[in-house]
Amino acid sequence: MSILRVVALFSGASVLLPLCGLAQTPDATKTHKTPLSYEVNIGGAAPMGASGDSYSPSFMIGGGASLPVGRWVSLDLVSMDFGFGTTGISRNIPIVGGGTRKTENYQMMFGSGGRLNLPLGRSAVLGVGGGFGAIAQNEYVPDRIYYSGGVQVVESVSCASCSRRSFSGSYLQLRLFGRSNNRTGFGVNAKYYMVKDADHSAGSYLRLPNQRWLTVGVTFSFGI
Repeated sequence: MSILRVVALFSGASVLLPLCGLAQTPDATKTHKTPLSYEVNIGGAAPMGASGDSYSPSFMIGGGASLPVGRWVSLDLVSMDFGFGTTGISRNIPIVGGGTRKTENYQMMFGSGGRLNLPLGRSAVLGVGGGFGAIAQNEYVPDRIYYSGGVQVVESVSCASCSRRSFSGSYLQLRLFGRSNNRTGFGVNAKYYMVKDADHSAGSYLRLPNQRWLTVGVTFSFGI
């Protein structure tokens, strides 16, 4: 009987040891990081040159994701920054059932390209880059939220006459950063967009004047 007990204990131990190893696996995966660096941008956006005659500066908030390639090169996969009230379009439109509602507007600035990170001392970096840029401007009617008999009511208005415009072109980027590694850092970021109205034929598109925008803000980057 004693031999059988030893065999049984050995067999149990041989089963429990792999299970213990499996139980420790999640702890090991906690240190895993994705290859991407994520960003949050807060600052302002302003029209430049002749664009200032038709558009207004705005508070800006946005973010994006980049892929570090080695220590000094980054691929800015996507960057999306939002400005509000930039087009200056605000009007009252009639709604079904009587009355009017006031429109608002926002614009989204998109960028995707490459960046060269030049070292400045031990941890400071000067980032220089650029690539494809696009801007979308949208006018809309905000939802109206109110309570009726203790029940929340969300009133949405479809605005067929609201303007929607899209622009495409390029952007340039300059950033001054302090970072602890190629994913994590903090600094100042500036982007200069040069885009044209995309709702035209290829021939007329080339002759259109550029719409120019400058965005400046603080950027927090981090890895996950």
